[in-house]
Amino acid sequence: MEVINNVIVAKNVNKVYEASKFKIENLNLIFKEGQITGLVGKNGSGKTTIMKMMVGLLPIDNGEVRILNKDISDGFNSIKNNIGYMHAEHYFYEYLTGREFLFFVGKIKGLEEALIDKRIREYSEYFELKSLLDTTIINYSHGTKQKISFISQIINNPSILLLDEPLNGLDPVIIKKIREFIKKISIENGTCVIVSAHQLSFIEEICDRVIVINDGKIIMDKEISSSNLKVFENDILHILKNGAINNV
Repeated sequence: MEVINNVIVAKNVNKVYEASKFKIENLNLIFKEGQITGLVGKNGSGKTTIMKMMVGLLPIDNGEVRILNKDISDGFNSIKNNIGYMHAEHYFYEYLTGREFLFFVGKIKGLEEALIDKRIREYSEYFELKSLLDTTIINYSHGTKQKISFISQIINNPSILLLDEPLNGLDPVIIKKIREFIKKISIENGTCVIVSAHQLSFIEEICDRVIVINDGKIIMDKEISSSNLKVFENDILHILKNGAINNV
């Protein structure tokens, strides 16, 4: 199978919301195989917009986005099953049970029934959802809905995994398991992970790159290493407060 190091490539991407005047101009980004990138910014800074444009869920006004070497403007259908995208908001058929919903998602993503059953069994046990699989989703707590949302987007073992505020409502045990799982798939499967989160400690722990966004603009794009961890949080907080930082 062909190895594609640059999994997502965005060139000169523009998006304008006329009603709010919010815009993203000349966005150029590359996301690599096995890379875990954190998107950080205030509410309304453009994180979700960028994530959606990167995977074809939001049309761009102009520019180019290529995923796995395919232009998403004409090749999205051929690569969509290689993508997992966990929304910040929950979108479920709430009168299905957790098991029924995960099975439904697995079928949509083209998996064989035996493989779907196997992954439902493994992931529900790992993420402590097994006892609730046959309960209807409408009766789930917020944290349980977060867990099933996460599982639904990893069930197809995607090449690209986008997580928009995945930690909301989760307890420390499950946060730790998600952190370990993300690291595992990036290393073992080469999964390209892009995660948006307000918890800087989580970004610091799992990401090897951080992108800070302010008012639709990339203010910082920096690799995280042990040598710069101490200044990481101060730099981020300075950017979020002032919208810029010197010498970054």
